Amino acid sequence: MIKAINTCPSPYTAISSISTTTTSCNLPNVDYPEDLYFATVLNGINAPMPNAIEAALFAVEMIFLETAMQYYPTNNNMKDDIIKQRLIKQDYDLYRSVVVNDSTITVPIGMHKPWWYHESSLLLSDQMKQQCPFMEHIIPSTLKNLKIKNNLLF
Repeated sequence: MIKAINTCPSPYTAISSISTTTTSCNLPNVDYPEDLYFATVLNGINAPMPNAIEAALFAVEMIFLETAMQYYPTNNNMKDDIIKQRLIKQDYDLYRSVVVNDSTITVPIGMHKPWWYHESSLLLSDQMKQQCPFMEHIIPSTLKNLKIKNNLLF
């Protein structure tokens, strides 16, 4: 991603002070989705594209690893091998310690506004707190309040 930004700076990146006129690309100064930017630039520089499992291990907005595995089924040994290759030992050990059954959610390295697509009950669950103790601090307070209200109602 850093190579993409350096190759084709966007007005919305931290290094936007680099003149885009000195690069071989010319991005318009419009508000475009970051996923479209990266997909286009990474493809343009012939970067290797991740498979669905690798992408889900890297970051989540809509689809956690377990959903990607439903869309692109593999056997559990293959899943474990891919995960072991992509995570450093400490993260792999954490992953193995929380995998208890098929309902486990694997929290990736990064998350981008997962509350747009996932219920606050999942994002504030004990399982999520075990893997991502900071989630409760980044989720919008309006969603936290909704979870509290829902808990009081039931």
